[in-house]
Amino acid sequence: MFAIIAAVLTFLTAPVPTIYAMLQDAVVGGYLAFATLPVAMLAGHRKNLIPKEYRLPGSWIWAALAFASASLISFWSGWPAVPYAVAIGLAGALVFGAIFRVKGGLLSSLWYLAYLGFIVLMSYIGSDGALSIIGFIPASIIVAVVSVIVFLPWGVLSASSS
Repeated sequence: MFAIIAAVLTFLTAPVPTIYAMLQDAVVGGYLAFATLPVAMLAGHRKNLIPKEYRLPGSWIWAALAFASASLISFWSGWPAVPYAVAIGLAGALVFGAIFRVKGGLLSSLWYLAYLGFIVLMSYIGSDGALSIIGFIPASIIVAVVSVIVFLPWGVLSASSS
């Protein structure tokens, strides 16, 4: 799925595809998908799905660092790669959801939809965006802090309640 998304992104964002455009587009989609892994790990701990002997010491710290890093790398990829990656990823999720007749889970995924919207908004108004309202360092700090303080706990709680 990610190979298909990356290929489509490459042709949408680069008139003449180059290796650099392909790498940037693949990174955006990959890191936006990767951002779900720290949430899944912490939710697994919370639901006791992961035995204590297999848990990573300081998992909240590692999860926060991983989530902030994924958020920042996605954000730093800039405009228009971020909204393209999000749009194609959501379209792919809808197609796969329809094919495999996925039912339910929408409420549990609201945090992720809001997170994607936040990353798109910040890439639009950030220093590498269309508007360039917020400077690079302040925008990066906002992305890292809001991602870890708002979206990481929200995602863990959403997964834990389902």
